[in-house]
Amino acid sequence: MNMERRNFLSCITGVTSILVYSKTLKADTPDKLPETPNILFIMTDQHRTDYVSAYNSKKAGTPAIDSIAENGTIFTNAYSSTPLCIPARTAIQTGLYPHQTGAIDNTPKANIPEETLPSLFQKKGYKTVYYGKFHVAGGNKNYKYDIKKSAGSKEKIDLQARKDAVKFLSSKPKSPFFLTVSFRNPHDICQWGNPRIRSKLPEGNIGLPPEKESELPSLPHNFKPADIVPEGIKVYIKSRYKKQQNWTDIDWKKYIWGYPRMCEKVDREIAQVLEALKKAKLEKDTIIVFLSDHGEMLGSHKLLNKRFAYEESAKVPFIISWKGLTKPGNRSNIPVNTGIDLMATLFDFANIPLPADRKGISLKPVVFGKKIPSSKRDFIVVESLIGKNKRPLYVVRMLRIDKYKYIVYDKGKNREELFDIKNDPGEMKNLINDPEYRKQLELCRKTIRAWAVENDDKDFLYV
Repeated sequence: MNMERRNFLSCITGVTSILVYSKTLKADTPDKLPETPNILFIMTDQHRTDYVSAYNSKKAGTPAIDSIAENGTIFTNAYSSTPLCIPARTAIQTGLYPHQTGAIDNTPKANIPEETLPSLFQKKGYKTVYYGKFHVAGGNKNYKYDIKKSAGSKEKIDLQARKDAVKFLSSKPKSPFFLTVSFRNPHDICQWGNPRIRSKLPEGNIGLPPEKESELPSLPHNFKPADIVPEGIKVYIKSRYKKQQNWTDIDWKKYIWGYPRMCEKVDREIAQVLEALKKAKLEKDTIIVFLSDHGEMLGSHKLLNKRFAYEESAKVPFIISWKGLTKPGNRSNIPVNTGIDLMATLFDFANIPLPADRKGISLKPVVFGKKIPSSKRDFIVVESLIGKNKRPLYVVRMLRIDKYKYIVYDKGKNREELFDIKNDPGEMKNLINDPEYRKQLELCRKTIRAWAVENDDKDFLYV
């Protein structure tokens, strides 16, 4: 750990130490592990961490996802590489940061390397199978899965993905396989925001919200905007969410009402996939990974959907389990960038060398209960972009380190935010102008600038 990092840690008082892990460390794993275990990768879309009940939340009941967590590790500080579909999913498939591939928005153009998740699994002898929503930059030619199938955008992707996955597992496939089952829900919240089409959701109806306010959920505790709002957010709201600016509290509550029902709906699909794995007697031979590409604001800061660097949008549920082998009920607060760390972790389990240009770390030691007080991984950086098409674009970087989050926009007024996540989890008090936090601010700036140099993020204008 360098001197700047020591200074950063020493200037913070009353903080519980974060347990972090390094890719150079070996776990206390069982004596004999399969060289090439099966891997079942289950993915949802726009799924908030606090709408998975295994994360100590009662907002939604997700028994299927919870059952994965019971036998493995829950990562409580996992973040999307970019809280937006295509950039996040492209990072997962390549193990590269969005700025490295050019996949920074929901557009198909990108520079995709030859070595991707499916191609490297195939070199190891894996059968690679992908069912469900893909939505990745670069086109199918760059990701040549042995089997790849997705329903059309107007069809029920989740229903078809579940059926295909159950059929595949029921055939008792030969090992090893890398099976991805990618569900769309709770992404239907994007359509739910338009009351006129609430009865015509892509993944099927969930009913309509009650008219009585007493039967609706409460507004989030951080429903109001933060005390200092960046110009980029203000511009984006005015251009993208004109109708929502006039929503009443009841309108917001009706919007929130639909979300847990979508989370529970997709959990029921996941349950059937897990049951098929069990019936095929493949549980002990298969690592299960659950992850969402990004979250959903759902009224926090009076915002909806994704793109934002706030916790509700950027943080994601992430669980790894290998029944009978991984430490059950384990929880880790290591900072994770799922876009770069997932590939490193899966390849470590499958004994596949990680390409030299990929910067992720393996979380395999964590899953087996290895706890280390310090390592090179004491922070992560998330990228984002506010605005699209002809609207003004604001490029964003977010640093998560210890109990702090630092957000910086490339331009505009109030372009920096600093939050104490431990004492202000709703990110309501921007400490950027507080003289008591000047040292932390300067160290955050130095840390993220150093990361930018190391990762060739030269086009972003840092402070």
